[in-house]
Amino acid sequence: MSRFSNEIAVVTGGGTGIGLAAARRPADEGATVVIVGPSRGVEGCREGDRRSD
Repeated sequence: MSRFSNEIAVVTGGGTGIGLAAARRPADEGATVVIVGPSRGVEGCREGDRRSD
């Protein structure tokens, strides 16, 4: 079982830089991650990171 399975993390400012790293860590450990911030596209996201579900 992953450390954060069945958990939801909300990360503000997670589009780039340190915020993106902060968003990836719990995702890598099983959490569902919601990134909120200014609408500037998805430059900092990997292809597999983008989901609409």
